[in-house]
Amino acid sequence: MFILVAIGLVSCGLLVVRQQRLQAVYEMTGALQRSVDVERTLWELRAHIGAATRPDSVRALAEGLGPLVPIPSDPLFADPASAQESPLAGVDAPGDPAL
Repeated sequence: MFILVAIGLVSCGLLVVRQQRLQAVYEMTGALQRSVDVERTLWELRAHIGAATRPDSVRALAEGLGPLVPIPSDPLFADPASAQESPLAGVDAPGDPAL
């Protein structure tokens, strides 16, 4: 009688382990499918951004804004005298301890 109970308990334990393995595989498959869906959405968004930022469409947008001036490569206020004439002269810098 004891042997039958032991065999029954071992078989139930093996069934539990098998079910847990199947559940883990199912969850991994779901995670992989969600990952593929996110990747697909990402590539669709990249394609949409690429189509919206073609050189001709960017040029048309820039022409609609009016004349554009290039940003100078020199610092804007390298000369302290010109900084006093700026409308930003009284604004503190982000790292300024006066804040």
